[in-house]
Amino acid sequence: MNPKEPEPNSPSRGQKHICLLFESEVHYQACVADLAKYRAYLIESQLQHPELFPQAFAGGFSFHDTYRSRKRKGLVLRRIRLKQTGDAVSFRRAVLIFIISLSRPLSEGSRNNSFRLRGNKTE
Repeated sequence: MNPKEPEPNSPSRGQKHICLLFESEVHYQACVADLAKYRAYLIESQLQHPELFPQAFAGGFSFHDTYRSRKRKGLVLRRIRLKQTGDAVSFRRAVLIFIISLSRPLSEGSRNNSFRLRGNKTE
């Protein structure tokens, strides 16, 4: 295959991705494998966090296809097709990152490399 040709069944450029919190990677993969479970989880997530979803989501959706992540080999992603707009949207598991805050303004903290975890009182 020519390196410039897109892989078959891969998302096009400009693909819409939405990151959702799943309990674990196992929970995410179970939802991807079971369409009824995945549909229920997406609807529940949209009710809890409507700001993450396009407005057209409320008009209904169908499952479009699956593809494998290029960055994370073996990770299967599933796309939905919005009925109102015809747009394809991918959902993937969000990864939580612990936030480190500087105990002093950046200019001071960078001189003495002093930092602390948020909520940690040690100096």
